[in-house]
Amino acid sequence: METAAASSPMDSSDTTLADWLGMDDAGLPVDFGGHLDAADLARMLEKLDGRQQRLALLLQALVQLLEAQGLLDQAQLLARIRAIDLSDGVADGRQMRQVSVQCGQCGRENLANRQRCLYCGSEDLRGVTPGH
Repeated sequence: METAAASSPMDSSDTTLADWLGMDDAGLPVDFGGHLDAADLARMLEKLDGRQQRLALLLQALVQLLEAQGLLDQAQLLARIRAIDLSDGVADGRQMRQVSVQCGQCGRENLANRQRCLYCGSEDLRGVTPGH
């Protein structure tokens, strides 16, 4: 038996694009220094999945609109995506390489925007030389 689709922000005519994308609620805690229980992690992943799905829908709508107006050729778009991906020297599907820091306590790598180690909670984070 099919169920009715869940209500979405797009159901309302006064919704802005930022509202629809959930830009004000990414679902991420400010600091991962503390441990997340399974329920918190599940809620966070559900919000991130929903946001990713909305971004994919937005991208599909934009591509279709641009193609319909003759302003976009998919081959050119893919070439531009590859060029941007390679602009940081690495073909990894990301725009920029994440800079890492190493925890002085446990030795594990963390993203540079971290204030505490994701793994042990230490505030002793040290820069990592690129390529190491």
